[in-house]
Amino acid sequence: MSCKYQECAKDILHTAIQDCREHPLLCSLFLMDTLLLMFYRYWMPFLLALALVGGLIYLSMFFGAKHASCFSRAACGNREDSSAG
Repeated sequence: MSCKYQECAKDILHTAIQDCREHPLLCSLFLMDTLLLMFYRYWMPFLLALALVGGLIYLSMFFGAKHASCFSRAACGNREDSSAG
């Protein structure tokens, strides 16, 4: 079973690299936004911080939607739902 998850992780990494090549501006904005929020040591104005967090949420949803196909049952193997019944 671990082989399926390793293959799925490789697919996710490959898709992430491919998305960075397809959307270089959005990828660089995502990285810069994350780094600014994590490592900016001085006091940041509230509206700027709010805009950066909003941008980070938007970019996270965009890249999450792009990677959603990697989490399908076909990509990661068949997993049975425990909620079925």
